[in-house]
Amino acid sequence: MFRLSTVAAFALGAVSANKPCTTPLNPALETICFTTVQTSGQFSIRDYAPHGLNVSLVTATAPESPSWAEGSLLSTEALLLYFEGSNGAATPVARTVPLIYRPQAAPSGETIINAAMALPTSVFPVPASAPKPDPENKLEAFPAQRFAAVTFTTPTPATDLDYAHACGEVEQWLSSKGLKPATKGAFAQAWVTYSGAVATEHVQECWLSVSA
Repeated sequence: MFRLSTVAAFALGAVSANKPCTTPLNPALETICFTTVQTSGQFSIRDYAPHGLNVSLVTATAPESPSWAEGSLLSTEALLLYFEGSNGAATPVARTVPLIYRPQAAPSGETIINAAMALPTSVFPVPASAPKPDPENKLEAFPAQRFAAVTFTTPTPATDLDYAHACGEVEQWLSSKGLKPATKGAFAQAWVTYSGAVATEHVQECWLSVSA
């Protein structure tokens, strides 16, 4: 079960070309730079700056819950190995937020989801300058893009059904404004709030690409 939230997941203000963007909870942790075009309650439209992604090639299949849970875990583990130093330079790479799950349609009709995380642009302004990934990962350039987003929270990590519901809310909001999403949603786990050693709230988002 999730609840929509008015939490400003990345309250950044104007994007600076010379200064990396960070999260309000941890100024040492980079995130993808964006400017907010408009907001309405828990919904917003944002213009994201171009950046590089490391993408895990291990995939999860949705909406079958066991496959989603196992596949997303393996995909995330393969992704994080790159940042921990399993790469061509054998050196750790600073992690960023959010952790992004991206759905893609497979020829079989299934939805395939892989995990992705932005490279720290303060260190690697273009993906080609980053350490070469192992065979389970790839680097790709992500162009500037406009997304409609909704922020929501869950007491436990969100399921594919939580994300599907949230993405449906974004699509309805866009429809009320006479807009349509250009692509299927990207799911973003923004951060986890801890009380002692127990996670109390997971802040997550669904992004839908829209035309500028």
